[in-house]
Amino acid sequence: KEKLAVSIGKCVLINPGRHDILYCMHEDSTVENKRTYRYTCNQGAIETRSRNFRKLHDNLKPDAMKEAELFLSGHISSTVNCEKLVGYLEERVIVTSSIE
Repeated sequence: KEKLAVSIGKCVLINPGRHDILYCMHEDSTVENKRTYRYTCNQGAIETRSRNFRKLHDNLKPDAMKEAELFLSGHISSTVNCEKLVGYLEERVIVTSSIE
């Protein structure tokens, strides 16, 4: 109860709906003296080096795979229309067999 009593009236505001992934503001912040913490998508990409690995992966991808992905991108893979789904699956079977 003592720990709870100490925290009465204290809070940290967090707004995940902003442009940033995480935006926090301390309770003591004022207009003149803002105490904020921002964690952006760009900051996360830098920390995990995901952009570098994605570029490396794309550069090492065989040309046949790139062509297959380009061809299949013209078809809708997630649809409730049965005819469109069957068309996509038929094209995917053709592409998959040509890669292997």
